[in-house]
Amino acid sequence: MRIINTKNFPKRAGKAILEYKVDESEPKRDEEYIILPLIPRADLFFLAGGNQFLFHIGKERNDHWDRYWFGGTDENPFLVEITSKPLNSY
Repeated sequence: MRIINTKNFPKRAGKAILEYKVDESEPKRDEEYIILPLIPRADLFFLAGGNQFLFHIGKERNDHWDRYWFGGTDENPFLVEITSKPLNSY
């Protein structure tokens, strides 16, 4: 198992406290905590001055699509999976 140093990873998205865990397969929220999986095919993009983010997990060989979550803080911490592709490239 490769150890990833999360020391320089963002610790917050607004009021939401970000945690990174190797043993998680997808993001989840527990009150003010948002737990993000530490996997090589994941990307984290901050929005709204760092208060919100888009989390992307690239598809594995047998998956049909990539998966995306929108999270952070609006009035309170939130995390929702986006069911359609949020980005297009041309």
